[in-house]
Amino acid sequence: MTLGEVSMPFVDTYVEVRLPAGTGLGAGADSREIPLAVEPTTGALYDQANDQSFADNPDFVANPNVALYRSGVLIWGDEP
Repeated sequence: MTLGEVSMPFVDTYVEVRLPAGTGLGAGADSREIPLAVEPTTGALYDQANDQSFADNPDFVANPNVALYRSGVLIWGDEP
């Protein structure tokens, strides 16, 4: 996992998750939950209320506000 910075309007940080070949998550694969936590080094909590991708929903549902790229190509969601 990589945490990086970009220079796009309204975006200051992104998370990049790379999966090794053979993980079974290729095109047409069943969907799977991938647990992921990003926390500040201070141990505090982020205020997500103003984040474009934040959805105040405890259920596992698709969120079009999360952009997903594969090999640099947008394959899901809306860019900020």
